[in-house]
Amino acid sequence: MSLNYSIVIPVHNAERFLANLIKQLHDIEYQSYECLLIENGSTDDTWETLVKLTANDEVCRAFQVPPDGPGAARNYGIEHAHGKYLLFLDADDPIQSDILLQYDQIAPQNDDDLIISSFQFDTMRENKVVVSQKYQLTDHVFTNQSDFFDNLYDLMNRQFAYVIWNKRYRLDLLIDHQIRFPEFFSCEDRIFNIRYFKYCQRVYTTSKVLAIYRYDAAHGLTTRYDPDKFKTFKQWYQEAIDLLGDRATAGISALYLKGLTSTIFSIIRTKKIDRKHKKAEVKLVYFDKSVRRAQKQAITDSKIKSLTKLLYAFPFPIFYLAVSTGSFLEYRLPAVIEKLKRNY
Repeated sequence: MSLNYSIVIPVHNAERFLANLIKQLHDIEYQSYECLLIENGSTDDTWETLVKLTANDEVCRAFQVPPDGPGAARNYGIEHAHGKYLLFLDADDPIQSDILLQYDQIAPQNDDDLIISSFQFDTMRENKVVVSQKYQLTDHVFTNQSDFFDNLYDLMNRQFAYVIWNKRYRLDLLIDHQIRFPEFFSCEDRIFNIRYFKYCQRVYTTSKVLAIYRYDAAHGLTTRYDPDKFKTFKQWYQEAIDLLGDRATAGISALYLKGLTSTIFSIIRTKKIDRKHKKAEVKLVYFDKSVRRAQKQAITDSKIKSLTKLLYAFPFPIFYLAVSTGSFLEYRLPAVIEKLKRNY
């Protein structure tokens, strides 16, 4: 079976979203596509509901995999997809009915290795949108890898290059080069993208807003505590430096400090470890050689970057007090913190 598109969606404790999700997938205005919905370790009735909703469905197929995180679920999707192109979407985000038609119009010659779209970012609080912001790209084509890499730091800095839900990937590149998500519970999408970018020659960016992402600072995966989160960010930092080298060492270092700050916020806010262990974990991050190196190298091309670099230069007791305050503010004032991140 040959199709133009495969849409891969991990579903975890997503029972309340499934009916609307399936409806949106069927409402897509396109003929040649499939949807792979991959349940992984839910503790509610997600799997049972998913099986019922997709019974005898020719578009949406349900799979169940062990609870090894969203990366492992997406890897399963890669290995079972039949489409020429791959989209990775989330179960709780809105899906535009013309999304596939729009992607086709951006690269009508099918000569692209990657399409990166503009997107809308909704910050949620108690299931309500508290702030909505469009991240806008221009219509452009990078015709060779060197040009793309010269601009990759800028794309990262403006939030376009990290995530996977605003991109169209080529399945053959993923298969031929054995590109997979690391089986982490955070930062796996950043690492996946770095590994994919390595093989991109022709890349389109588009002003079309083809993704709407909903972020909940209280419950999102990006803010959830994970004892391996620092390790994953450290791996991303090294692979990004290896990919771009002197092109963007200072910029990547600044972005590393930003990611580490969110990691530290999640440590401070978790209830899984006591206060003593929280401080010990933050201390390990603060004194790590990669962090000290990043603090020295980080670019200061904005006020927020300058302040972040200064923050990591503070003695540890002052640093810990400052990030503890920041963690509290992120939880209580998510819209304000998101605005600061946008202006980083």
